[in-house]
Amino acid sequence: MALVFQEDVKIMAEMGLDAYRFSISWSRLIPNGSGPLNPKGAQYYNNLINELISQGMQPHVTLTNYDLPQALEDEYGGWINSRIVCNFFDLVLGIYQGVTPPRHCSPPFGIKNCTRGIPW
Repeated sequence: MALVFQEDVKIMAEMGLDAYRFSISWSRLIPNGSGPLNPKGAQYYNNLINELISQGMQPHVTLTNYDLPQALEDEYGGWINSRIVCNFFDLVLGIYQGVTPPRHCSPPFGIKNCTRGIPW
């Protein structure tokens, strides 16, 4: 049985689309806003990206500011508090680029020879 996104990707490929833009959910990757990566969330995006590529489509990934872990809304009051910027940079620098802890990097964003991170 195909997952819902697999069916959607197949339909998009049949329509002749060659690219797909989607947003990564901060809440899905790091539910508490900081701390460990949710492996099931990372696997979901990895599966989606692999499916897009297998159907000849180029994935274009964005982060959205409309998605915010509830823990950060509760702690800071959301985006209106500038302290949240540090959490956002931890997501980008620690998970994608591998510059700060937990030093996971995700190609093509990470430092050379990325071995850990979101395996797209």
